Formats: sequence, structure tokens, C-alpha cells
Amino acid sequence: MKKSKVFIFFLLIGLFSILVFSCGTMTELVGGLAGGGGLAGGAAAAGGKELADLKSDEILAGGEGGENMIDPRYYVAKIMTAASAQSKNQAEVSFVHDGSKEWVEYTVKSHKAAKEELKVGMIVFFPPGWSGYKEMDADNYRKGDWALGRITSTDELFKDLVEVAGRSYGWKIVRIPDEPIKE
Repeated sequence: MKKSKVFIFFLLIGLFSILVFSCGTMTELVGGLAGGGGLAGGAAAAGGKELADLKSDEILAGGEGGENMIDPRYYVAKIMTAASAQSKNQAEVSFVHDGSKEWVEYTVKSHKAAKEELKVGMIVFFPPGWSGYKEMDADNYRKGDWALGRITSTDELFKDLVEVAGRSYGWKIVRIPDEPIKE
């Protein structure tokens, strides 16, 4: 009985050692087991994780809660029925975050920002709850809410941060509309 306990003890130590050495560091081990990648707020580590971006057929859609394009919240969606005169210039979309279908006033194609594109005064999409974060995991990037705001400072681009509407965001999570925004 005593020999089997000692054998199991050394077996567990051996397995744990293999696990730690294969992960490289204890932070990677704990982050990997927790599913968080070891970074705060669910931000993804660069190695092996899906990159945060929209799929080619996805747009940002919104419309309720404002008199212009700047006011509403936007969510990632796929267009089911394009806007037309018959639909009073509204498009029917299917939202990625919950699968619901709705008619919306605004659908905007956009792309991930490149650092050199970012200029003070330009209007960009940003994820409001992610101030201070430089990266996001793909799930939060596609299922979270988005807002439009003006870049108010590029003074910290060397730190990979851009200020939008007075708050700092990682420039890699900011999106640039592919069409002019009506204010």
C-alpha cells in the first residue's frame, strides 16, 4: 500500500513537470487552463489564438437610439435584405451576438485600422467597454457592442494607444468606416 502511494506521488510529479515544461511558464499553464490566454479582460495572446476581426460578409449595424449615425450602438451583423426604397432605406440584418433578426437604419462596412491611418478628428468605431485594452479576443470582438467617435489624440500611438472620445483604446481594436459617416 505504501509503495503504491509513493509510485502515484512520483507519477503525478512527473506528469506535472512534463506539463509545465511543455507550456514554458506557469503563467502560460494557468492562462491556458483558465481559457483566458493569461491576459486581462479576455484579451487574446498572439500565439495560436484566432485573430480578432470581422468576417468578410459582416458589417456593423445600428439605428435605434439616435438621430444620426454617431448616436446609436452598433453590433456585428450579416445583411439578410439590403436597404431599398421599398424598405424605407432600412436593411434586415442577423446579429452575430444573439442571432436575432431586425430592420436597422445603418449598416456600415469597416476595416481594422492601420496605425498610419489614424488621424486626430477622424471618426472611427471603438468598443466602449474596452478602454485601456490593446487587444481583444475574437469572440468579444465580434459579439460586443461598438460606438462611433472621433479620435481626440494620437500622442500615445508609440504605446499602441489611440484616444477616441477622450478615452484610450488599443489602435489594433479600432475600426475605420469604409464610407463617410453622416453626422
